Amino acid sequence: MRAPKSPATAAVAMEPMLEGGSTFWGAPMLAVRIALRLIHGLSGAFWFGSAIGIALLLEPAAATLGSSGTRFMAELFRPGGRTSRFMAGASMLTVLSGLGLYLMDAGLLPPTGFNPAWAWSPSGLGFLAGGSLGVCALIVGSFLIRPAAEKWSTQAAQRLNAPSESRFPEAVALEEARLHRLSRIGALLVFSAIVLMAVARYLP
Repeated sequence: MRAPKSPATAAVAMEPMLEGGSTFWGAPMLAVRIALRLIHGLSGAFWFGSAIGIALLLEPAAATLGSSGTRFMAELFRPGGRTSRFMAGASMLTVLSGLGLYLMDAGLLPPTGFNPAWAWSPSGLGFLAGGSLGVCALIVGSFLIRPAAEKWSTQAAQRLNAPSESRFPEAVALEEARLHRLSRIGALLVFSAIVLMAVARYLP
C-alpha cells in the first residue's frame, strides 16, 4: 500500500512540469523555459527601472532645472532615439516571453496538454492578472506615452531655439503635463504587474 502524499508533495504536483526530455520545436523544454525566464527577467527589469526612473526621478529633477532640464528631456524623448527604441524593445520582449511562460505553465503549448488545475488556481490567476496588466502597460506605452513623448520632444526642441518670450506657449505646457500623467500611469501599471508576478506563486 502506497503512503499518502504529504501536503508539500501535493503542492509540488500542482506545479507545471519541468521535464528535460520534452521538446518544443526540437529544443529541450527545460532549455526553452530557462531562456524565456532569462529574457523575461532581464527585459522586465530594464523596462521597470526605466519607467520608474523616468516618471519618479528624471522628470521631477528636470522640472527644477528650467530650460536645461527641458533640453535634457527633449533629447531623452527624441523621436527614434535610444530611449524610445530600448523601452519599446524591452517591453515587447517582456510581454512575449511572459506570454510564452504562461502558455507553457498552463499546458497550452505542445507537447503537454491543458493544465486546468494550475490555470484556475490562485497562482495561475495571479500570473494571468499580472500578465494582463503588463499587456496594458505595453499598450499605454506604445500608443499613448511614446507618441506624446516624441511630440513634446519635437515641440520643446523647436521652442528652445525660439526667442525667449515665445519659448513655451500653453500648448507645449499642456502636452508636458499630459506626458507626466501618462508616464505615471505607465509606471503604475508596470509596478502593479511586477507585484502580482512576484506574489502569484505563493498565493494559497
